[in-house]
Amino acid sequence: MRVDDFDKDCMVLKKSDFFYLWCCDCKLRHLVVVDIEKSEGEPKVKIGMVRDQMATEAQRKSENIVLYKRNVKNRKHITSGG
Repeated sequence: MRVDDFDKDCMVLKKSDFFYLWCCDCKLRHLVVVDIEKSEGEPKVKIGMVRDQMATEAQRKSENIVLYKRNVKNRKHITSGG
C-alpha cells in the first residue's frame, strides 16, 4: 500500500513534527504529533492526537456551525425479551 495512492497532497515528515488536522464538515481540530524514533532496522513512528477545543469552538463560532448532543441521561434503558 502506498500513501501516494490515497492523497496526492500527502505530508512527508523526515523528523519528529506536528500538524493540525481539521474535519471538513464539523470543524473539529486536532493537534497531531508525530515522533519518529531511530532504531535498528525500520524506524518507529508514534502518532498522538489531542483535540484542540479552543480552535474548534472559535472556528465553529465564526462559521455559525451548531452541533447538537442528544441528552440520554433521563432515558429509560429498554431491553428486549420478557
